[in-house]
This record gives sequence, structure tokens and C-alpha cells, in this order.
Amino acid sequence: MTHPHSSTEKRTFSHLSAEERGEINGYQKQRLGVRQIGEAQNRSPSMISHALKRGTVAHRDSSWKRIHVYFPDIGTRVYRKNRSHYRRKRSRLLEAARPFHRPMRVSDARK
Repeated sequence: MTHPHSSTEKRTFSHLSAEERGEINGYQKQRLGVRQIGEAQNRSPSMISHALKRGTVAHRDSSWKRIHVYFPDIGTRVYRKNRSHYRRKRSRLLEAARPFHRPMRVSDARK
């Protein structure tokens, strides 16, 4: 049985760089849509959408009207914060033993 959407090609994904986030900001200021931005950067529309959601904050303009503004540096900061949750964790055994651990001194080793 063959699947029409299966492929043996290796898929490669890469994260957005700071320059690409800046380009997204420029494209958005030109009022381009998510699909158009994705085509211009050769990225999927969902990746662009997620980047925009990460970097968009509620902001007040001079008349105190609430607006949503995209900041590339905030998008990068939120992305890094989210990635920090998925790093490899230390073993629970090592964490439990940490309060009792003390480095061995040379004088202790000779006894």
C-alpha cells in the first residue's frame, strides 16, 4: 500500500534567524499576508504565523487605543524562553544527592 504524501527524502528544518524576523517585520509593515511573506522567505505560512504570534504584543498608541505590534526581538526572546523548557534535564538522583555532595580534599583521600 502506498501513501500519496509519503516521501523517503530527508526533511530539513531550520529556525528563523534574527535577520529573517526583521524581514518579516518589514513585509508586515508593507501589509503583506502570511502566505505572501512565506513565499518571499521560502518558509511555510504556519511558521510565519507562529513567529508573528510570538513577537506580537499589545501596545497603546498616543491616543491610548490598544493596538497589536510585532517586534522581532521580542519574538526571538519568547522563542528562546520556550526552547529552554525542552533542554535535557539533570537526573533526579543527581539533584537529590546535591545537598550531600562535597568535594573530596587531598588530605581526606590519604586517611
